[in-house]
Amino acid sequence: MFFPAQYNREKDSLEIYLATSRDGVKWEYFGNNPVVPLGEKGSSQEGAIYAGCGLVLLKGDNFALPCVAYPFTHNDYIPGAKDYAGGYFWATWKKDRLVAIEASEEGAFSLPVVAHRINKLYLNFTTKPAGMIGVQISEKGKAIPGYTFADCSPICGDELRYPVTWRGKEEISVTKGEHTVVQFKMRQAKLFALYIEKTPNDTTL
Repeated sequence: MFFPAQYNREKDSLEIYLATSRDGVKWEYFGNNPVVPLGEKGSSQEGAIYAGCGLVLLKGDNFALPCVAYPFTHNDYIPGAKDYAGGYFWATWKKDRLVAIEASEEGAFSLPVVAHRINKLYLNFTTKPAGMIGVQISEKGKAIPGYTFADCSPICGDELRYPVTWRGKEEISVTKGEHTVVQFKMRQAKLFALYIEKTPNDTTL
């Protein structure tokens, strides 16, 4: 992934976007909104923002992108003018929270690709006070007893690596095949990342 500064002709400004690639050749923007937007008027970051090179791990559970920002727009730059000096800053995120699957009200999705490899599942998420996330394991379109939405322990709050449990049980100890699907339902929630503990006999990298 990389962080291009995209020029907006209408505003004559630049903001930082996220682009991703699986092969390093074909690149696509991830979403339609900047990951580092312009600052408020008077912040000295309201004209243009450019990304430095590389993400940097910080203490705790944060990582950062070095950036430089200017109060003037692209065509307002006056070389040598002291009043137009820019400044450096860190754009910071909590671990793995650059983007998210979000349900502003209610939504649902399924994860079929690696379902047969999962022994335990952990979530990186936030919810609003009335929000929640539910997880269900299904096989051929039918919920597996003991792993239904009703069995899933409440998932809410703000967690970086939270174990999904069904009536207190973390292990997904069922026979999983090519038709096994992990289903998610969300309400007023953001899901940033999924972490899996693979089944003991899974040697896939």
